[in-house]
Amino acid sequence: NIFSKKHPDYKLLILGEGAVIRKELEEKVEEYGLSDKVFLMGIQRDVPKFLNVSEFFVLSSRFEGFPIVIIEALACGLPIISTPVSGSDEYVHEGKNGFLAQETADDLGEKMSQLAASSTDEKEKLSKHAGEVSLQYDIALITKKYETLFKDALKKG
Repeated sequence: NIFSKKHPDYKLLILGEGAVIRKELEEKVEEYGLSDKVFLMGIQRDVPKFLNVSEFFVLSSRFEGFPIVIIEALACGLPIISTPVSGSDEYVHEGKNGFLAQETADDLGEKMSQLAASSTDEKEKLSKHAGEVSLQYDIALITKKYETLFKDALKKG
């Protein structure tokens, strides 16, 4: 709600689903009067459609395996704000393509405000680096690494 007051033009799209958390989110949206700013989109098959109309991406998870959605957001050139889950520090480079935040609403909101208040030049630099980082996860590159790994394993076996 603090972010919304500082940056009233922004909208928050939340993708994904969870029966318990959705009800809680719906109640919070109503309680804080944010129904014109926060939209619960549910499960979506075409995530890039939403990423491509976004200014930045926020992952507020407490637990994740390999959060591929961060790589998808980076590939769309989006700066990232992420909690420190499962290796996110390997691809979220502080101040270069986004920010790592603590698992608190205050810290996430502060990082969002910092990004929203960035100059156009700063946002373009973050976006450029985001796209560069995503290239290391390109399917052709990853496939080649797996091929090399398997060939090496077969030679040793």
